Amino acid sequence: MKWRYKIFHPVNSGTFNEELDDCIQQFNSYIEEGNGRYKVVLLNIFIEGINLDDFQKKRVLIANSLAAIKRQQFIFEILPQKPAGSKLVMKAMCFDSSVYPATLNLIETGGLRSLEINFNDAKTVLFSTSSFGGNIANDSHLCFQQTEEKLKSSGLNFNNVVRQWNYIGGIIQTSVEGGELEQNYQSFNDTRSHFYKHVVFTNGFPAATGIGMDLPGIIIQTVACRFSDNSEIAAINNPQQIPAHRYSNDVLIGKSCDLDKATPKFERAKAVISENGSWIFVSGTAAIKGEQHTRDNNVDAQTIETLELIKELVSQENLKKNGINQKTTLPKAISFRAYVKYEEDVEIVKARCRQFFGDIPAVILIADICRDALLVEIECEFEI
Repeated sequence: MKWRYKIFHPVNSGTFNEELDDCIQQFNSYIEEGNGRYKVVLLNIFIEGINLDDFQKKRVLIANSLAAIKRQQFIFEILPQKPAGSKLVMKAMCFDSSVYPATLNLIETGGLRSLEINFNDAKTVLFSTSSFGGNIANDSHLCFQQTEEKLKSSGLNFNNVVRQWNYIGGIIQTSVEGGELEQNYQSFNDTRSHFYKHVVFTNGFPAATGIGMDLPGIIIQTVACRFSDNSEIAAINNPQQIPAHRYSNDVLIGKSCDLDKATPKFERAKAVISENGSWIFVSGTAAIKGEQHTRDNNVDAQTIETLELIKELVSQENLKKNGINQKTTLPKAISFRAYVKYEEDVEIVKARCRQFFGDIPAVILIADICRDALLVEIECEFEI
């Protein structure tokens, strides 16, 4: 199956309600095109998280607006990350049902909504878990526990996860507990490793992004696949980067319940190769070579370096090294998302990304990156 991405930006600046109505109207028009030809499976709505109370009220408002859309089955998540240039932005993941006549099954159990997509004996499951308790370790544990249970109920496990987004409130914040330094990102990684330790990852870890969000808490978004045909799922390494799951303690911050701090368990990218469509999920990528991040406090330089790393990652030579033989010189980029630490740097990042990716669906958000010195992180999807 070939995924499509569609971005909905407000046409004009206005109040939050006005911009929401604008985007909802655009979204409604899109899914009506071709008499419902384009099936939306996942809709992400990015809004600034001013405070938890304001965020929860806006979540209810958005959910009520989406409930009025009756013709499609999809899941959605509201994410507290400030969009560049507007009060909200919406990103839809969808497919062309005239080419892929898939069966969609929307499931709701215990307040958790998931979507199962079945096409030619292949199953894809999408869902989100979230917790805003304010303690990163506890929130992470709850989200991973719910993720594990949902996967199990669908006949899957963490090995089937091809893409994961991990939104971490105060991602680089540290505190001292019992005389030990703790970092929110490290606490999250410790919990992730705890849930992964008994899983056999036959195709490598998921492609993933670990990124900051405006409010204290955790949101985990998951895409998992299972195929019964000759499809293949493969991890892709970058020759210029040490795999994140092999980092040394030198670049990990804080204590761990183990002798060694838990490493970030994700691959630089994940390829799904199928007769019905093949694609690459590129994980959140920043200016890190080997395992050391750049010391250049220049957003333009960091953006250029990040894009060069992505170019190397999906190059024909590197795909071949990773067992993926393609006839094209370069897979086709179909969507990207850029996270920028400082809002004043947005135009620089946007210009460089447009020069590299061209005019494809894109979202630019204001968010903290996993290391304090990093100013930008970029993720993307490629079609093979």
